[in-house]
Amino acid sequence: MENWKVTHTSDTTLLRKVVPKDLTSISTQSRTELRNFNGELCRLGHGSSFALEDTVLGKRPIVGGEVLLKMNPSVGPGKYRTSCWTISIHDSMMEAFYKQIDEKTDHIYALKGTQVIFEYDENNKPFVITTIEEGQKAVMSISKTDNIRDRYSAKVEKITDQEYDHVLQNYMDNRKWN
Repeated sequence: MENWKVTHTSDTTLLRKVVPKDLTSISTQSRTELRNFNGELCRLGHGSSFALEDTVLGKRPIVGGEVLLKMNPSVGPGKYRTSCWTISIHDSMMEAFYKQIDEKTDHIYALKGTQVIFEYDENNKPFVITTIEEGQKAVMSISKTDNIRDRYSAKVEKITDQEYDHVLQNYMDNRKWN
């Protein structure tokens, strides 16, 4: 079983609720960092969420809101609120940033390596939605359809300097997470 622990938050009520129990689900109103024993990292922005759920790939983190994920591809992928998964095709730690734009649009940023965004259909068969390379983002559009394979469309764009600056200043600058 996956064990994730809160390693930073300014929300003391969250700490009282979660520590020392193993974490299964949180929604936060402050910057919150979680880590597990596999070296994986999750940094949640204001109003973001984290849950450990049983999935077709076992117990894996499902996140929503503005989130920085560093995931170990040998352990398994991370899952975003839209149900789509992201995994690096390299052996090194995957680094991705996720941002919900509205109820039907998400942005997924490849900060390190090439990443495959995929999902499982009604028969638990995986299918690729898109692939993004380091420095690119996927603009994901989600529609409510019965056929899961028709639910997603993606447009690949270059990450802008302003977007990089936002991620670097708010999620990768370790001084904000001590």
